[in-house]
Amino acid sequence: KKGFIKAELIRYVRNSSTVEAFETMVRKFFFRLRQRGYPPRLLLYIFSQVRYADRQKYLESSVSLRDNQILPFVTDFNPVWE
Repeated sequence: KKGFIKAELIRYVRNSSTVEAFETMVRKFFFRLRQRGYPPRLLLYIFSQVRYADRQKYLESSVSLRDNQILPFVTDFNPVWE
């Protein structure tokens, strides 16, 4: 239940170029969830965990590969492929 809400909030942070746009989306999302019956205390707790101020953290890639890291692709030879 909480995971998809937090993921959606992070998506709003990443996709919003201004604080105002983020806050507008968050307000709309909050009211839609309330209309579906989610308790306000739960929503306030989850919403407090995602802040626009942390936008840079959310924009950075979560996968760190070394620049020179090579991922080999090994397959069997098949003469039909030639």
